[in-house]
Amino acid sequence: MKKILLSLVFFIPLLTQAQTGIGTTNPDPNAILDISSTTKGVLLPRLNAAQLATLAGTLTPAQTGMLVTDASTGKPYFWNGTGWKDFSTLTITAGSPLSISSTNTISINPGTAPGDLITWDGLNWVNTQPVAQHFSAIVVSNLQPSLTLNYCIALQGIFPSQNTPILSEIDLYSFTFPPKGWAECNGQLMAINVNQALFSLLGTTYGGDGQTTFALPDLRGRVPLHFGSGAGLSSYTLGQTGGIEQNSISH
Repeated sequence: MKKILLSLVFFIPLLTQAQTGIGTTNPDPNAILDISSTTKGVLLPRLNAAQLATLAGTLTPAQTGMLVTDASTGKPYFWNGTGWKDFSTLTITAGSPLSISSTNTISINPGTAPGDLITWDGLNWVNTQPVAQHFSAIVVSNLQPSLTLNYCIALQGIFPSQNTPILSEIDLYSFTFPPKGWAECNGQLMAINVNQALFSLLGTTYGGDGQTTFALPDLRGRVPLHFGSGAGLSSYTLGQTGGIEQNSISH
């Protein structure tokens, strides 16, 4: 009897200080129980309905997570603190725009129109078209470095002639007024009856009704461009205008 008591005295401290290994002599130091096998599994306690009910009557939330097996179906059950729950009936849910199929495949809900984006509306993630307030308007300048001078057109002269000034000739000046016999290229309307020679050269290329008036070229804030089509470039006709000073990007 003394030998049995002596053995228990030495054995109990070993149980309280060591991990238990089944199928291994080197259990994980962080596990209270380490089961190792390549040919066998683990069977949880199998309880029938009556036994499950009896056990539930003794459990509290402190035992949440306890595992057993339903003896009749073989399904694993866990104690959630108030009752037994069948693992196989757990439902996985996802909030919009995510969805989960019957095969537990997670996917993003399809949009309703090309260009839809996933965005947070303050409560949920939703598929929606981008709206203007998502973007601040960006104004991009198209202007090149420049120097402002005074374009003037000859209202008097001989055409055709190798002498100067040539009628309708356009020159650049560094002062703010046109020389005598010249006019600034401001797109102003001219009377045909007093400028018939000039009208015969310009016609209504730059404006006017062609009956009583015609217009001079308007070069205010514009860069002159030679008419025609360069190699690999666009074609331009005499008097054609184009271009803008700024581009506004809002989307």
